Amino acid sequence: KNPELGFSKPRILIGSSPPSCYHIFSDRRCQQLEDLCRERKTNDVVGIIAGLDYSVDHKSSKANGGHASRHDQLTVCRKHLSLAADTGLPVILTLGGTTTKASLLEDAERDLLELAIDCLPPSHFILLSAYSGSPDSILAFRRHFVNLYVGISGNISYRSMAAQAKEIAFDCPMDKLVLVSQAPHVLPNHQSMVEEAKDDMEQGHGFLLSSLTLTDDDNNNKMYRIESFQSSGLNTSCMIPIIAMYVAREKRCSVEDVLSRTLKNT
Repeated sequence: KNPELGFSKPRILIGSSPPSCYHIFSDRRCQQLEDLCRERKTNDVVGIIAGLDYSVDHKSSKANGGHASRHDQLTVCRKHLSLAADTGLPVILTLGGTTTKASLLEDAERDLLELAIDCLPPSHFILLSAYSGSPDSILAFRRHFVNLYVGISGNISYRSMAAQAKEIAFDCPMDKLVLVSQAPHVLPNHQSMVEEAKDDMEQGHGFLLSSLTLTDDDNNNKMYRIESFQSSGLNTSCMIPIIAMYVAREKRCSVEDVLSRTLKNT
């Protein structure tokens, strides 16, 4: 039991992540998930995870080498979202995979939005978790869903993904942001964080925790009270303060403010 959160047993999310596994969801398995949801008062199911991943563009799961086809993904995602609407359970939406074809990502964004609008009421609670879509697609989601939250992950620390993530962090209101670790994947880029923090200090912006100061160690790349987060090489929820630093730079506020305000959204 966690005395701070008051949880006496684990909370359960059901569904599938990544969406590339959707081809294994038979009608029987979907029915099992539905039964589990409807009994959530006794087994503590707290949400449904669903999404799309068009990074492999084939019509059949067999041709995809085991990656679910678009048809399979759309079918199962619709079942998951319809179940969420019936039970009132919150939804975590993902947009998985990486692709060099912008058209594939745009197709997935459009289809995910259309499915959500078709299956869920405007008041439904939705988290776009570590969303890899465009800022415009998030704006479209926000127009339709009043209880939409956007997850910011370690993607914000990598140059290949940072531009969109930073724009999303800047545009999205603080009361609609959630910091997500994506553990054990997507370890935040520590070196990039330290370099940006040094720039802030040199420019006098002060977007750092007042209790955190840069230290001069052998590698000159660690931060006081953050260094213990870096030793294992695996991502954990302990890395959330590093993600908060990137968000704080975009919001032009303190890291304490980001951490305290986003915690209220969880």
